[in-house]
Amino acid sequence: MKKNGFTLIELAIVLMIIGLVIGGGFKLLKAQREKEKSLEAKEYVKTAKENLVGFAMGKLYLPDWETFKESLSPINSPDLNKSFFYFPSDDLVPLDPNNPDVDICSYNSTTLTLKVYNGANLVRTVENVAFVLAAQGPNGNIQTNAQYDNANSKWIVKTYLANSKRVDDNGYDYTNPHDYYDDIVDYEKLESLQEKIDCKENRLKILNDSSIDGNSTTIYRGQIYADKGAPFDDGPDADNEKDYKWCIGTFDSDLVGKLKYECGGTNDIIDLSLSSCQGNFVQCTTPELNLPSGTSISPGTYSIKVFLKDQSMDYQGDVNISKTLLLNIQ
Repeated sequence: MKKNGFTLIELAIVLMIIGLVIGGGFKLLKAQREKEKSLEAKEYVKTAKENLVGFAMGKLYLPDWETFKESLSPINSPDLNKSFFYFPSDDLVPLDPNNPDVDICSYNSTTLTLKVYNGANLVRTVENVAFVLAAQGPNGNIQTNAQYDNANSKWIVKTYLANSKRVDDNGYDYTNPHDYYDDIVDYEKLESLQEKIDCKENRLKILNDSSIDGNSTTIYRGQIYADKGAPFDDGPDADNEKDYKWCIGTFDSDLVGKLKYECGGTNDIIDLSLSSCQGNFVQCTTPELNLPSGTSISPGTYSIKVFLKDQSMDYQGDVNISKTLLLNIQ
């Protein structure tokens, strides 16, 4: 009689097919899980970026890590360092949030640079970055960190192309230092951030137009005005208004020693006859140009250059804005 059943070869083939199906299923499930993890990380980064832009719009500076963790992070975690990375340019974060001396709109550069690598090869450098964000990818290991470049006095955040290198620059989390890089990264450049928070409306500016009119036969007094930015609290001048720091120079030798520059009526602003006023700023609300009666000066058009600082610029050293005005003597 013929017996029904499987031979050993047939049974082996069936088991192999079942193994392939199960193995393939596990791979599909793993791939799906990793995809979902990546999408979740992208959403975290997107939300954090929106929160930071909104914060900057209202405050005109960026939060420190503790403020971000407590009120702006999209992830509620007591140990956020293990899953998320936020690094702002330190010059855009006030030393004292209760007395902020930073105005994002007044900056032209930052101390933060982003570098993108493919393995050990540098692919791209992004200067003047406002902040960098990164969320851990499917491997559950945050691998992004910042390093200080002493030679250039800047912070450098290094990122890598996906799966380009076994790397872990972030020593806070040692989950697996040999994972391939899969952090989800985004950043905001200073220029882009300034556009988003509408710095055109908030940027420090000299209000005077291109000319000031005076008369060579009478006492002439003309004032120069500023607005917006981050003014200083009222200083030594006689008024009770917010102050700025001023320096005024001229390129016309006929004005030197004749046209007086006063700040609050008490402090003379030095006429350097130079294009730079480094170290020679005086604080008041509104400086005054004073051409005393009887001053010997020929009618004509003369140029003066006004230099202006607010709190955030003063914090940066010699950073300022300037405007050349024409003084018309009739």
